[in-house]
Amino acid sequence: MSKTTRLVAAAALVVAGLFGEPIFNVVKNNVNFGPDKPVVVVDEPSLKHQDMVKSIVDIEIKEEHASLISPFFAEVASVIETDPGFLKSTGQFRDFNKMSGQLHFAGMDMKGEYPKLGESIDSAIASAIGKKNEPLDGDKRKTLVSILRAISWGVNK
Repeated sequence: MSKTTRLVAAAALVVAGLFGEPIFNVVKNNVNFGPDKPVVVVDEPSLKHQDMVKSIVDIEIKEEHASLISPFFAEVASVIETDPGFLKSTGQFRDFNKMSGQLHFAGMDMKGEYPKLGESIDSAIASAIGKKNEPLDGDKRKTLVSILRAISWGVNK
């Protein structure tokens, strides 16, 4: 395991340890639990962000899969928004996003079902924060949180 991967894993564990309960409360307060599964309540993004996730909206995602994908990106947005500074760069975010996505979706039967979904999500994030490894400062962090919430919204459309 590379040093960066270990650092990201350690940061994720520290963030979960320090902010697990507040994050849980944010999710609990923003998720309506129905009889079968939770439905994430995500505000409609700005027209700009809707346009950035249009390729995601255009993919017909089954409701059962959208109910797994949407809360994941809403949760990642909350983690990034409340992160006290463990994730200092867009590169660290990309590592965190990749690892947390692999952990969250491991064993789920979606592989190959949506061949353009991952690319569309990556493209939306790149259009928001760029492809270069840059500091994850206040404005860039806000932009990242907005696009993650837009992705969460978009998979349900």
